[in-house]
This record gives sequence, structure tokens and C-alpha cells, in this order.
Amino acid sequence: MAQSDVDLRILADTIKDPRDLAELVHLSIATNRAVYITGKSIRHDHPKVSGIISSWFPDFKFSSPPIDINYTNDFFTCVKSLKDAGYSVIGTSPNFGKSIFETDLSKGKHVVVFGTEVGGLSKAKIAALDSVVRVPMLNQTKFYTLHTVIPIIVHEVLRQKGFFDKGVMHGSKNKTN
Repeated sequence: MAQSDVDLRILADTIKDPRDLAELVHLSIATNRAVYITGKSIRHDHPKVSGIISSWFPDFKFSSPPIDINYTNDFFTCVKSLKDAGYSVIGTSPNFGKSIFETDLSKGKHVVVFGTEVGGLSKAKIAALDSVVRVPMLNQTKFYTLHTVIPIIVHEVLRQKGFFDKGVMHGSKNKTN
């Protein structure tokens, strides 16, 4: 299935932790999603990140990864270019916004934006987005970690878009490609 068939992209702002980026790359490979990394973030070819990725995917080519990874320092320029390309840009917050499970994201092109675990998305960055969603927590903590919340939200959006119904995931009974 091509990226455009179920158009969802991921934007992560200022990723510093090697494991967070390695797990984002892993999720991107598993779901064939393009990734945008903004701010002063660690890169996928950093030795710590590449070591983690290599332990999972020994044949991973860091010079030409099997997914689309885009780096830019300026968050606002990235968001504007995605909006100009017709994407609805949705931020995430542990503290406010409509539940991801009560938000209809079944149609259209979407980019889901994740901030840092320490500071999240600033007020100015949230103001640049189209909307904000959250993942409800039964026992209130301050936040979910990135490597927990990103897969929950990405998989929920893909579920709503019918991605799993199309039989394209590894191990699917009705694989179409």
C-alpha cells in the first residue's frame, strides 16, 4: 500500500532520546509512515540510535532508510509546508484536547505532532496547529512517554482510516500486496 492510500504522517519536535527516535523509526517502518523531525533533534544515523535500530533490523541502510525521514530545524516552517500541502496538522497533549478515540480522523490527510516529553508543545506551537488530541488515562499521570503514546495515536488514526481492514499489515489474513 502506498503512503498516499492512507495518508498519515508523523511530526516529532526536538527528539533527544536515542531510544525514542529508534522506536519512532521502527513504528514508521512497520506502518510505512513518513516522519518529520524538527528542532535540535538527534538523527537516525547517530551511533546510539543506529545501534538500537541495527539490533532490530541488521540490514537497515542508514544512508537510504526504507522510510521517508525529513529533518528541519524550524517547526513552524515544517507545519506551514504540510498545511500548504493539504494536511490537517493535529497536536497531542496529555492535558487537553478531545480524546483521540472520540475524534473522527477517518477522512483526509493528517499529520500528528508530538512534542518533547519534558516540555510537550509550547503554546505558540499549539497555536500553529489545527487541533489537539489526547489519549485518556485511567489513573492521571503527567504524561505518557513518547514510545507509548506515538504508537497508540498512530494506530488509532490508521484504524479509523481502514488501514488494518485493507489487509496490508504483516501477518494479515487478507494481505493485498
